[in-house]
Amino acid sequence: MGTCIQKLFIDTSALANEAAVYEKLYPIIKKRIEDRCNTVCMNTAGDADFVLRFELDPQIPTEGFRLADLTACKGILITGREFLGLMYGAGQFLHKSGYTAQGVIPTDWRGLSVPQNEKRVMQFCQHFYNWYQMCSEDELREHIEDLVLWGLNGVSGVFSCLNLKGWDDPELESLVRNFRCLLKTGRDLTLQCGMEFSNVDFMNPREELRADYKYLISKTGNIICPSKPGGYEYIQELLEKILTFSDDIGLDFIVYIAYDEGGCSCDDCWPWAGKGYYDMTHRLSKFVKQKYPNMEFWLFTWYVGRGKDHIDEWPSLYKRLQEDAAKGDNWADYLLLETRDDYDQVYYPVRNGKPTEKIKMLTFPDVSMTGLTPWGGFGAVCMPELMKHWEKPFENDCNGGYLYTEGIWDDITKVAMLGIYWDRKRSTDETIADYCNYECQGIDPKDFVYLVKLIEASQSCTNRIDARPVPLCFCQEAWELAQKMNDAAPETTQKYWRWRMMYIRAYLDLVRYTECARRGWPLLKGARGWFNFWRPFLEHDQKAQDYLLELIHLYKAQEIADQTKYAYHYYLRPPMTRGHDFKWEAQLNGNTMV
Repeated sequence: MGTCIQKLFIDTSALANEAAVYEKLYPIIKKRIEDRCNTVCMNTAGDADFVLRFELDPQIPTEGFRLADLTACKGILITGREFLGLMYGAGQFLHKSGYTAQGVIPTDWRGLSVPQNEKRVMQFCQHFYNWYQMCSEDELREHIEDLVLWGLNGVSGVFSCLNLKGWDDPELESLVRNFRCLLKTGRDLTLQCGMEFSNVDFMNPREELRADYKYLISKTGNIICPSKPGGYEYIQELLEKILTFSDDIGLDFIVYIAYDEGGCSCDDCWPWAGKGYYDMTHRLSKFVKQKYPNMEFWLFTWYVGRGKDHIDEWPSLYKRLQEDAAKGDNWADYLLLETRDDYDQVYYPVRNGKPTEKIKMLTFPDVSMTGLTPWGGFGAVCMPELMKHWEKPFENDCNGGYLYTEGIWDDITKVAMLGIYWDRKRSTDETIADYCNYECQGIDPKDFVYLVKLIEASQSCTNRIDARPVPLCFCQEAWELAQKMNDAAPETTQKYWRWRMMYIRAYLDLVRYTECARRGWPLLKGARGWFNFWRPFLEHDQKAQDYLLELIHLYKAQEIADQTKYAYHYYLRPPMTRGHDFKWEAQLNGNTMV
């Protein structure tokens, strides 16, 4: 890299006659640079000592970009075919450049980069009072912009009936506002926009329409049976109402969730994937097409085929899709495939190929909660190598992915997965090193990459059906390294939320694993799924409790998680222990999940 730049001219003049979206480039880049260093960004030449120029080039492949030297002055020319190509080029410049107190040091990377995978979509769950539900609109927009700079090209919203008692619930307005903000931000950035939908109802149950739960692995929510009289009609009314919230924004796709939440085990619906689910989604799609003729339909197969009672699901789903395709009814556009390797049926689509010629397949990696309960409860989720391992069997059959996020704790893994979808041959270490360089100034990227590996090595021991003790040397080395890195970093990095989640994770891992080992690793199989498993191993340590409270504030979670008010919040709230030394509210009649 070269020398620090004091004044940077971000030149978008060549885009002056293009669509208004190109005006977003300047403020997005300006904010990211000026937040990280003392370089002054300008939209006029003035006395700038470096130029970052943007131009369109129709010869560059879709969503690709090129960085080249300017010939007339000192600077870089970023070219792309469309707005997203220029955004991805800007991201490459930002992530590869250096940042010091004196200013930005422009990257010396030059060349052409084109994404290998068509779909790089993210599902933002706005439920359970997580960060995406509780953050401000400005925070949500900035977070999505950050991910676009790493290669994101689609967003999917979840309008969660689980958190509402009905259409007259006082929280409806805020839920609709955040749902719309997500989709509007995506549309404003020219991303593909979609939403998820299933046969799940509001909090208050309707017993006359209640689904049969006996074969369902996840029994969350009040689920409606589409085969009971009035069941399908009620589900269609829910979808029709939710679609009106985005009528002025426009949707490109609907993701139909099979399970979690969703499903029904009654005789008229089972096997769910090839019977009740298929009938419901096929019928819904015909209804939706009447008003939204260009809508795509994505079938979300999370949990399909999982367990001995589900063995007929994949064959029955394939049979139904193939029968309709033979009639010329190719209504489904994508299959979303779970990648976890803890049951054999996950590989059914790999072994059998696509069910029809038209349909395409995407992976659905669990980047947000893998092996951690509560999700993100101990800080940053660092599982890039596991995600890459799980992707490997699907890479020749899938053209990208549909990432799932419950909060901000999975930031590193989300970025690593976007890197994999952009270039499957690229090392995740390189992506994580760029992440450190960009987000954690003053920290050695090599140390950061190694810290991620140490944290992942510890977690991979308990993220198993056959969980095993963690070698304490991993978490001891991780905490020592985190302290060294923190001491070397400037104060701005030490206080930055992305680094704080890493630093806290290293400490909480050390405390919980050490105490669990001291007690002889009791009931270790519960580490993977019991939400309160790790709490007793942290409650004795005051610093651990302080850090858990800090995470609660970072996640915009509740200090007291009243289950009667904050439904399912304990799934993602860090496991702070009751009695910690801060101001508690009144006791909540035994309904507190703390």
